[in-house]
Amino acid sequence: RALLFAFAAGGFSAFGFAPLEFFPALLLGYAAMILLLDGARAAPRPVRRAFGLGWAFYFGQFGAGWHWLVYPFLIYPDANLWQLPFASFLPAGVALFGAVACAAAMAFWPAGAGRIFIFAVLMAGSEWLRGHLFTGFPWNLSGYGWGASLAMLQSASLMGAYGLTFLTILWGASLAELMSGRWRFPVLMAALFALLWGYGVYRLEIGRASCRERV
Repeated sequence: RALLFAFAAGGFSAFGFAPLEFFPALLLGYAAMILLLDGARAAPRPVRRAFGLGWAFYFGQFGAGWHWLVYPFLIYPDANLWQLPFASFLPAGVALFGAVACAAAMAFWPAGAGRIFIFAVLMAGSEWLRGHLFTGFPWNLSGYGWGASLAMLQSASLMGAYGLTFLTILWGASLAELMSGRWRFPVLMAALFALLWGYGVYRLEIGRASCRERV
């Protein structure tokens, strides 16, 4: 059941990417992942269990987020439709990056908010590796989940796409603290993103003003 829930949470988190761009889904997906890993910590072989949960989560996220992989096989279905099941190999294989990161996080899983930082650092690191190893495939980094807000995307000018990815995972994972009645961490992260959004609005306005002057 935990693996199925992790897969469903990953698929739901993909709603944060184009074309839906419903970013709360991405944040809630990472919160659910923290709660699943909390449960894995008390289970036998927690590292192995965390590996499976991480793989299921990212297989769901990549499988749903990379839905466009199906389209080429439908152009000439008579000739190519039989190859469609092989399209699942890419999200299943790339999901191993997240699986290894979750297993590594479980090896150092502390109680309290420390686990949120460990999770975010390792998951963001796995995103960086995914974007660079084996020619790289940085499609649907978590930072891209802010595609609905051009102002929020401006923060990438300060920290790059991977920095924004780290903060996005950190905020989403921090929401799991609300289940224990701890609200300071999530509120602090919300305030940080409000500041980043304000910076983005300012940067866009400066750009528009510069364009008007040139015209």
